[in-house]
Amino acid sequence: GSVQVVRHEGRFLAGIIMHRGPATAHFMHSVHDDAELARLDNLRISPFLLYQTMKWARAKGCTTYDIEGYIANPSPGDSQAHIYRYKSEFSPREVGRVAGHGRVISPLLHLTGNSREILRSYVRPIRSWLRQRRAVAAVSLEAKK
Repeated sequence: GSVQVVRHEGRFLAGIIMHRGPATAHFMHSVHDDAELARLDNLRISPFLLYQTMKWARAKGCTTYDIEGYIANPSPGDSQAHIYRYKSEFSPREVGRVAGHGRVISPLLHLTGNSREILRSYVRPIRSWLRQRRAVAAVSLEAKK
């Protein structure tokens, strides 16, 4: 895989995370800094970055670039329609997919890789309970005055 980043005057503008197989590069995630792009008069950096990653993939021997998630004719009101319209600029073709499935081989490694999410799932209810207790205590104190 690869992480491709664009900077301007030392400031981060955008980045893409890609995975690569023998013949296919997979666009996985991208991010951009809206504030920096606005400062540059909303320079459209994503097409440049995608083009650079396509060139990188071709140099690595890939013959296909999977832009992950494209529908040629989205239904009216589809919240992703603007993304599909943007991706259509690269002349993609729709390909049917089989849903991704995973299997945990090592519970210990899975736990360490997901420790933040696991901890958050336990901490959120406790925080909520504490906030409720504080609110009840504050109301009780107000009632006594």
